[in-house]
Amino acid sequence: MSPPSRAPSEALTRIRALSGRLVASEQRVATVLLEQPERVLDWSVADVAEAASTSTATVVRACKSLGFTGFQQLRLVLARELPDRPPLPQPTTAAAVFATAIESLRLGADMVDQTQVDRAADALASAGRRLFVGTGASAPPVQDAALRFVCSGRPTEAPADNVTQQLTARLLVPGDVCLAVSHSGANRPTLVAVAAANEAGATTIGVSSYADSPLMQDVDIPLVAGTATDPAEMDVITGRISHMLLLHALQVSVALRDPETSNAAQAKLAGVLDGLTAQPARALRRSWTL
Repeated sequence: MSPPSRAPSEALTRIRALSGRLVASEQRVATVLLEQPERVLDWSVADVAEAASTSTATVVRACKSLGFTGFQQLRLVLARELPDRPPLPQPTTAAAVFATAIESLRLGADMVDQTQVDRAADALASAGRRLFVGTGASAPPVQDAALRFVCSGRPTEAPADNVTQQLTARLLVPGDVCLAVSHSGANRPTLVAVAAANEAGATTIGVSSYADSPLMQDVDIPLVAGTATDPAEMDVITGRISHMLLLHALQVSVALRDPETSNAAQAKLAGVLDGLTAQPARALRRSWTL
């Protein structure tokens, strides 16, 4: 007796149906997914990119064009739908968690557009006022970045509550900068603050994990970093780390554009830092500026 027939994979059916709409480089990714789905379950995004003769960023874009939030979600969907395959193991050990995080950070780095980073750094370096906004889990990266800018001699405001963020945004003027951080890019209080900054004529910069999010559509300079995944997945955490790293890169870029300002700030802050820690102030000052 022949084995019972199995329902076709919905994921592969979707890929096959939508692949004709993709650009050539993304179509090569779709071909790899359709022809080698079993191998894709064991591959990293770099492996798929190599098989498709393209970049890792193109693989991620292709997955999103096909209706998935990213490569990791595509793998999870395939693992559930393909026959005779156990589900992908969950990261239950420290080593597995770190391995998953490293892969997610690699994906996040691939999404960063250096040209946009340079534009953002130029705007921040010449800004009259700098306002950083973000709520919920995006607040810590915002607060950390603001402190780093202050310690490098660039006064920066980062109000903790969203009402103060919105009020401050309304008082900006042309030549000022409002930088907003939101993993989803759809946080309403953050979008309201950005709208107020746009209306005031300030330059707006957005940091998000979703390239097609409302925040990325509303700002003058969109910066995408991190992997776009289901909010319940671990990559939300690594997305926050990606955002912090990107903000730190911006701060370093701004500091290097005017090292005299950074050096002057280090000298002024030496006494404060000496009073806070037994660590030599020189080493601590450097960690907060460059």
